[in-house]
Amino acid sequence: MKIQINLKKKNAIAIDEKKKIIKKFFFSFNNSQYINEKKGYRWYLRQLCEKKKIDIGSNFLTLPFFDGNQIKFWHSIINYKYEITLALDHYKAIWPKYSLEKNFPLHGDLTFSNIIFLSNNYDIRFIDWESFSEKANWGLDICYFLLSTVILPVLSRKQSSIYTNELLLLNEIWKSFFKSREDLIYLKDPINFIKDSIYLPKNHFFNFVSKDMYKKITQAIK
Repeated sequence: MKIQINLKKKNAIAIDEKKKIIKKFFFSFNNSQYINEKKGYRWYLRQLCEKKKIDIGSNFLTLPFFDGNQIKFWHSIINYKYEITLALDHYKAIWPKYSLEKNFPLHGDLTFSNIIFLSNNYDIRFIDWESFSEKANWGLDICYFLLSTVILPVLSRKQSSIYTNELLLLNEIWKSFFKSREDLIYLKDPINFIKDSIYLPKNHFFNFVSKDMYKKITQAIK
């Protein structure tokens, strides 16, 4: 049994890998994370058409257990082009088709830490839906995810500069996914758009993007 306690978020996760059970406990009632997690998983599991479900308690949720692996968020993206492509393909398969309407579900914190790469090596699952929202722009989760793949490793390395090969890969994947989507409003300035439109705590990694990082990322995705 593994237990992870997050005092900042006021929750805890208990994982029983033998019984394949995950329970997430919330320390305060009327916790928005509890409500979002419940709504997010319900929506997501409907899209997957899987028999997995969530069990609801007064201050806990029994969540689906997905057998697989995770990529550490601080690892450079250079060796993970295939895995990133899996995430993008999964999004396009699960989310409604592209539209300019602002009524698309939003995971809200899509990073490598919240993606399970299943044991079969060709499919994935998104987890941790506590930042779920029901109305957002199409593709905003992928915008957030791709930016995280270059921002988080730099911050973890305690550097201010992104490696050139990371920027080149970001450029390639970004243009491939957002091709013919230039009319999406957030693509003009995605970093500031996310900071303005998604609730981010003070210690969120987007708030530590330096001017140099901002400049290089902006140039890379044009």
